[in-house]
Amino acid sequence: MAPGCVNILMHHGGAFSKEGALTYEGGEVSLFRNIEKQAMSYFNVVQLAASLGFKDGDNLFYAIPGRILDEAGIDHLKDDTSVSEMLKFANQTNFLEVYIQHNEHSGSGYPTAGYCIQQDNVAKKSATKVD
Repeated sequence: MAPGCVNILMHHGGAFSKEGALTYEGGEVSLFRNIEKQAMSYFNVVQLAASLGFKDGDNLFYAIPGRILDEAGIDHLKDDTSVSEMLKFANQTNFLEVYIQHNEHSGSGYPTAGYCIQQDNVAKKSATKVD
């Protein structure tokens, strides 16, 4: 990987589920390679997400490496400040994970431990593994 770059695994097309531990069910995972950290902004992340179906009203979240989603392992990606917070984790790993919460799959607000998002007719297929 190029110095000063990060890879982003973006989960899309699925929905958060709280059947047991908080997970992202269904959908797909797309890999964006060698994204320059210094050029990264909320606008850039939204552009990447838009290429996968992100629309106005959808939400973005990022996983905190080494934590389970249920245990403060996910945070809302909403502006340049939150992108800067996410990029701090790029020093620990070459991969960052971003989740798209599509409006049609969302409840109200942000998925946290104990928060259940209703899933209406969401296919529960496995996410594609990216090596």
